[in-house]
Amino acid sequence: MIRPITNHVVVEKIKHSVSGSILWTPSMDEANYGGPKLFRVISCGPGRRTRRGLQIPMEIRPGDRVLCQSYFTGPAEMGDGRFVIDDSQILAVLPHE
Repeated sequence: MIRPITNHVVVEKIKHSVSGSILWTPSMDEANYGGPKLFRVISCGPGRRTRRGLQIPMEIRPGDRVLCQSYFTGPAEMGDGRFVIDDSQILAVLPHE
């Protein structure tokens, strides 16, 4: 398994999901839809370090379902719908099912 460093996150695309009153369908993930995309967190780095060397821990954990921007700035695509992204590209964490 890939182990991301600093504030990077490995996420995989979720095809279809229901969370409380939120229904996420495949049509919402089509390329022409400009809204956020739904992903599951596979692994996380330890977090960012300050200039003084203090560790700022990540707010997300493996298994979390997250909404990300509709486009990524500089992602590393690993294939099979998996990406390595910066944690700043995550907009929100959805409640667990």
